[in-house]
Amino acid sequence: MRTPLAIFAFNRPDHLQRLLQSLAVNPRLDECHPFIFCDGPKDPAQAPSIEATRNVAREWIKKHGGELVERPQNRGLAASIVGTVKELCDAEGRAIVLEDDLVLRPQFLHFCLEGLRRFEDSPQVKQISGYAYPIDAPVAESGYFLPLTSGWGWATWRRAWKDFDWKPSGAREALNNPEARHRFDVHGSYPYSQMLADRLDGKNQSWGVLWQWIVHRDEGLVLFPRETLVWNCGYDGTGTHAGNQVEYAATVTATAPSPSLQVLTFPERIQCHDLALQRVAHCLRHRTGEPAPFSQRLLKQIQRILG
Repeated sequence: MRTPLAIFAFNRPDHLQRLLQSLAVNPRLDECHPFIFCDGPKDPAQAPSIEATRNVAREWIKKHGGELVERPQNRGLAASIVGTVKELCDAEGRAIVLEDDLVLRPQFLHFCLEGLRRFEDSPQVKQISGYAYPIDAPVAESGYFLPLTSGWGWATWRRAWKDFDWKPSGAREALNNPEARHRFDVHGSYPYSQMLADRLDGKNQSWGVLWQWIVHRDEGLVLFPRETLVWNCGYDGTGTHAGNQVEYAATVTATAPSPSLQVLTFPERIQCHDLALQRVAHCLRHRTGEPAPFSQRLLKQIQRILG
């Protein structure tokens, strides 16, 4: 069975090109079935950039295989991701999910596919993340568990995603409880509870904070890699949500991966790594604000890496 690989694009052809180039050098791509979903325009002025983006997708699929879904209407990213992941998971039991502003290390698919296989029958594990926070990970294994979700290159199973809900139970009650809010905010390190309140009030379109709440509510865990396998290059002013998050992903480099990513080893026990969570909380608490623009120097560096 080939694992469905959902790629979401809109109107940024250069970003999609970088993502697809980095995906193509992942050795286990042939074990996946890529689907590139291109959303429709919000207004007619976007038509040229949308067509350019679709041309990038068409050329890549012609060379590497897969399917292109060109949507005539604009569904929006949140609705597209939630609905599409459900469809793919219902059909095949699992899915890997990418957005067009990511650049992948060559070990990304290997980590996701092995994580999906290893923890398929472990109901507490809700997601595999390709992204890792920039901490000194206090583990010898290739990954560790945190009670946090990630939207920057991830994978999940039908058994987990079936619990996604646009109006999840328990959220309103938790928001009215200061202790519960503090726990959801990773002990006060990040304002997830305010994001959740805004989402429930229709003030933002974040599917991610709903998923974060559901995993938190159900005492679920997510497998993170010891080193990040994803870099987000969307903070260059072109993305719809580019100013709403803080970029933590490390710069992609051409250096060889550590031994922990060449031969994968996973934790024997499925439990939160408390010290890693403390370091992530410190990282979140001391964030420096909005990310710097994506520099031309780094663009050239990534281009050299991808060939």
